[in-house]
Amino acid sequence: MQGLILLLAGVLSADWLHVDGTAIVNEAGEEVFLTGLNWFGFETDIRVIHGLWQSSLHTIVKEAAAHGFNVWRIPVSADTLGQWRDGEEPLDTWIDPTANPDLQGLGGFEIFNIFLDDCRANGMKVFVDIHNMEPGPQNPFPYEPDHPGDPPEYYYGVLEWLTKQYLDDDVIIGIDLFNEPHSVHDCGDPQTEEDCLWDDSEKVNNFRYVASEAGKRILAINPNLLIIIELPGCYHGGFGWWGGTLQGVGDVLADLPATNVVYSPHEYGLGVWNSDAEWLKPGFTYDSLMEKHWLPHWLFVKKDGIAPVLIGEWGGTTEGENANWIGFVADLIGKEGLSHTYWDLNPDSSGTGGLLLDDWATWDEEKLGLIAPSLTGKLWPTKEPRGKVVKKA
Repeated sequence: MQGLILLLAGVLSADWLHVDGTAIVNEAGEEVFLTGLNWFGFETDIRVIHGLWQSSLHTIVKEAAAHGFNVWRIPVSADTLGQWRDGEEPLDTWIDPTANPDLQGLGGFEIFNIFLDDCRANGMKVFVDIHNMEPGPQNPFPYEPDHPGDPPEYYYGVLEWLTKQYLDDDVIIGIDLFNEPHSVHDCGDPQTEEDCLWDDSEKVNNFRYVASEAGKRILAINPNLLIIIELPGCYHGGFGWWGGTLQGVGDVLADLPATNVVYSPHEYGLGVWNSDAEWLKPGFTYDSLMEKHWLPHWLFVKKDGIAPVLIGEWGGTTEGENANWIGFVADLIGKEGLSHTYWDLNPDSSGTGGLLLDDWATWDEEKLGLIAPSLTGKLWPTKEPRGKVVKKA
């Protein structure tokens, strides 16, 4: 019988991830580690990732992959997603024609899709972070009265649109539902309807309820996505840093399938939170950080077998003792097998700086050396082409 070559078009098996206990695993059930990087801008008033006024989008993505990063956390405002959905976005005017000739005359949504193409070509994945409701001050929870519909229906609606838009595109593997929900009053003060809660009520300012509803709507459309959840900093009057604790998870979980949920703290040191915290007093060590902060505030979620932990933001300058702090967090990530997305690529990040220097082209080798223990990423162990398969009979 003569050999017959059969070409099968399409993807063999999608690269979706899911949760198994405290591990994030791939389709084969192998534990994977997201070693990522934040690149902000879509949530700002220019509504596009920063730096394209100076450097090549394609070069940045390619170099990030070469440095060991396998996923991007991309902040975006809900309002920007609404503009994309409704076709109302203005054309971008922040693009250098020499560095990015193919982006001329495009809007943010088109640039985002070109960015996704580059990620796909370089073996990187993406999760979208709903960073704020609209460019400007950070909302305490996903409610913006200027948008139409009962709160937070606008927020739910743009999440549903985003999910449908990329339903069959596994380059987007998850959604971080809302960045740093928080209280507007000090944690020791009485909490009001302006402050974000985490409890079993159905109040619009209860982020557990809103996150559970948002996650259900997303998973009803695409059950393969990871739902990444941050918690409010104030919990029963304690702590206080935005995004810095997962203590509420110890009492009540999001009402979502455990196979999809990843909890995400933000971890910062000197220069961002300064030295108000006891665990950042001079002379701190890996062990003292573990005892006084990491374990009681968020690492317990993984240690106690509750769920995986992904540090959605961490980083800072290398000034003084903060260089030690960065090294300790990198060691923690490597030792504990944590996923993370470093904050950030952007050199224009106030208080932290970036992994790129001010020219948006040179990588900060000192920082890369400090965070090297965290770059242990393993996503998809095989690198076989996923387009066409040749079978012989």
